[in-house]
Amino acid sequence: MTLVGGINADLTEATFDAPDVVLTKISLVGGVSLTVPEGVAVNPSGFTLFGGNPSASGPPPGEAVATLHLRAFALVGGVSIKRR
Repeated sequence: MTLVGGINADLTEATFDAPDVVLTKISLVGGVSLTVPEGVAVNPSGFTLFGGNPSASGPPPGEAVATLHLRAFALVGGVSIKRR
C-alpha cells in the first residue's frame, strides 16, 4: 500500500506453490506493470478512476499451472500485463 507510487513486478522467475495466488496493490496514484511467465493465467480486478484495467490477460498458452488474481485499486493508474 502506498500513497503515491506504482509497482513494476517481474514474476517470470517466481515459483507458484498454490494453484491460486492473490496479489493486491492499493495506492492513490500509481499503476501496475506485471510480467508473468508462460502457463500462468491472470485474473485482474479492482478499481481505477483514471487509467485502464484489462478485463483479462487472455488464456496462457497451454495448460495453466497457476492463476494469479491481481487486485489493483487506485484513483489514477492503469494495469499492464505482459507474458514472457
